[in-house]
Amino acid sequence: MLTSLESRLRLLIAGQEYRALKETLDTLSHSRFRMAGQIIGQQIAPQLRKDAFWDLFRVLTSWQPKAFLMTMAKSAATGIAEGRLSVDDEGFGRECERLRENDKDRHKMVMTLLPVLTAPEDIRRLLVGLGYTEMHTWIALLLADLRLPTAYLLLQALHYVENDRTMLLRVAVRLKTQGDWLSFNMASLMRTMFGLEELGGTYSLQLDAYQLSGIEQSYEVFCKVLSMR
Repeated sequence: MLTSLESRLRLLIAGQEYRALKETLDTLSHSRFRMAGQIIGQQIAPQLRKDAFWDLFRVLTSWQPKAFLMTMAKSAATGIAEGRLSVDDEGFGRECERLRENDKDRHKMVMTLLPVLTAPEDIRRLLVGLGYTEMHTWIALLLADLRLPTAYLLLQALHYVENDRTMLLRVAVRLKTQGDWLSFNMASLMRTMFGLEELGGTYSLQLDAYQLSGIEQSYEVFCKVLSMR
């Protein structure tokens, strides 16, 4: 059974009565306000059409970003993971343009959405949409969530800094010391691709020159080769 608060919130959101929604939220006590945020993010927003979701996202996060950005970002992440929302949505693109203006807010957004994206092109769209243009920033973000799709983009990003040998070695050493099979294979790949002979260690992944071009040109080939253990 719906509570009176949830019923009121649902009615206002369904009717896109956003001024009345904000006025209603403003009258709540701190504890009721937090409860309202949970109701909106976990129960109401997931049931909205994608256009209505991103409209609500804009209204709440532009009004009170500290209160609603993470609430709505988490709701968006769930929607993307379940296939109801996409980083290709027009509404998402509009929100990216707005969030670019605040480094802290866009960082919160990228760190919330990045882990649920499974296709390299979607990850690329997220980073570009939020205005991340520096390859050093891409490298840091991708390293923080190393999976096959982020590793593929990481390899591409490393080519933009391949003249910075210090950076390449720093990344390779970090990968080598992380201990998981993907990180270790990435370190081995970097050693071969960028000629990092000073990176010591014994690697089970041994690559020939002809394999390197295939790895860079095809995500499927990359996954097949980097999954070897």
